[in-house]
Formats: sequence, structure tokens, C-alpha cells
Amino acid sequence: MLQYSVYTRITRNHDDAKVHLLKLNGNLPRNGSVRVLQVTEKQYSTMFILVGSRTASESLLIPEEMIEL
Repeated sequence: MLQYSVYTRITRNHDDAKVHLLKLNGNLPRNGSVRVLQVTEKQYSTMFILVGSRTASESLLIPEEMIEL
């Protein structure tokens, strides 16, 4: 296990993700370990739920209704 806490940020595209990554780089702690894992929407959609269920906000996301530009 790497760390107990996980923080997420959803971005619209790779350029937005790069902007947030630059912000993180400017605010890193002196000690510790900070890692970033970028996951595409396709990769996220293949995630398994082992315990619990989808949240209300997740249930609102219907892939057929999403438009990719």
C-alpha cells in the first residue's frame, strides 16, 4: 500500500490536467511522497466495485448520453 489517503480531480482533457499538475508541483511538501496517476474515462469505466455500490452522482452519469468533442 502506498498511502491511505487518495484525492481526485476530474479534468476535461489532458491540457487541463497539465495545468493542475503544474499547480501541484508548485505546492509540494518538503517531505513525504506525492504521486499522480492519470486515468482516462475508458479506464475508469472498467473499474470494479468490490464493496459498496455506486454513489448517487455516479449513477447520474450515463455513457450513452455523454458527448465527446
